Amino acid sequence: MSLSERDRQALAAIEDQLASSDPGLAAMLACFSRLTAGEDMPARESMRPRQRLSWAQRTLALWLAITMALIGAAMAARHAGGTRACPVWPTACAAQRLAHVTQPAGR
Repeated sequence: MSLSERDRQALAAIEDQLASSDPGLAAMLACFSRLTAGEDMPARESMRPRQRLSWAQRTLALWLAITMALIGAAMAARHAGGTRACPVWPTACAAQRLAHVTQPAGR
């Protein structure tokens, strides 16, 4: 494998930086390089191409996203439509409703 002059300079700079920051790791890498010097580079692994979603899958995903957004908007609108602001929903709202139901009729 032949490298350009620029690539060799970049690798030399990386080697110098590594040797100064972690001498133990630099020594292990040098040993590894000596042991594998005569070996060929392994064949490049091929990656499976990513599958694209079909039209039906994209439509289903869009429908699901819109449905979830509408459900969330409906829940938020229902919660915000009350006469009192509930600090914590749903437990605080349930407690306020229970207190309202159990209050005497004169109040």
